[in-house]
Amino acid sequence: MESNSLFSLLKFYFSVFLCEKEGVKYALKLIDKDLIIEENLADNIKTELSIMKALNNPYIVKIYEILSSAQKIIFVMEYVEGGDLFDEIKRGEGER
Repeated sequence: MESNSLFSLLKFYFSVFLCEKEGVKYALKLIDKDLIIEENLADNIKTELSIMKALNNPYIVKIYEILSSAQKIIFVMEYVEGGDLFDEIKRGEGER
């Protein structure tokens, strides 16, 4: 896969879905295990997890739970309205 930025590369490896339980919205980040292994990104995922679990800041998305299946790693995260950071970064790149 050709990519011009790390953000483009990482966006390819995961999908984010909105779910709701008992009136509370959550974001589910599904990460494909096979692609992570193929691209040797396991350390990146571990680093992301350790940082997200360690930080408690109102400006950083909270991670509530980590689940795993045979094909996916699933982060259950705080839902934040307004789109994702990747889209905001891409919009900002055009302003430089």
